[in-house]
Amino acid sequence: MQVLTINSVNHEKDHIEPPGHVPECTRSGKDHQSTWSGVPAFVNTVDQFESLLNELNNRLNQQNTVTQGITKDKEAFMDQLIRDISYLKKGLFLHATQTNNLILLERHRESLTKLKSMGAERLKIVSATLLEDLETYESFLTSVGIDAQRIQEFRDMATVLEERKNSVRQAIIERSIETKSIRELEKQLNALLINQLDRFISLFQSTNKPFFDTYKASRKIIGNNGGPKNGPKGSAAA
Repeated sequence: MQVLTINSVNHEKDHIEPPGHVPECTRSGKDHQSTWSGVPAFVNTVDQFESLLNELNNRLNQQNTVTQGITKDKEAFMDQLIRDISYLKKGLFLHATQTNNLILLERHRESLTKLKSMGAERLKIVSATLLEDLETYESFLTSVGIDAQRIQEFRDMATVLEERKNSVRQAIIERSIETKSIRELEKQLNALLINQLDRFISLFQSTNKPFFDTYKASRKIIGNNGGPKNGPKGSAAA
């Protein structure tokens, strides 16, 4: 039997971390298994708890893997897009300098640092402006050493920019729905812990006090780390 802080997860911005705090003394259930293994209702409750706990951990780990994948994919895409924009802007800026095109010069002054500081909507506008100027000045860019393949790569990325934004937005919505489901599972675990396991343990206060005391100490640790604070309170909890 494991006893852990079910609520020791971070729900900030729908991002949930797997429960990471399992106190050493919570192994008391396994250490004292002979005490309760002959009580069918207790065994059933422990099995229920462990089954729900495993499901919670699996779903949390799966959700975090998906979340991290979305984040990394988005970061990699945006980083490459920004580098392509910066590369092409340098070419256009150089061409504008050589031809004394002050309007073009002004449109493509942004440094890589400046581009990296922009949000997605601003980058969308910058990309649209760059696409327009490429239509006009692409033939001149080869003369300053711009790679035609990079121009095409940028065009391809700019085309799917909105699609990428929408896919990330949809993934966030789906993650939020899953988060609510996970919270419901946490509530079930808390209810099982407080309403059944704690009460079963209190029955052993007089017959196996070391087991009761160890469990009670574990529950206090759980309470101090964000989980339920109302552990077994002797025979009154029975």
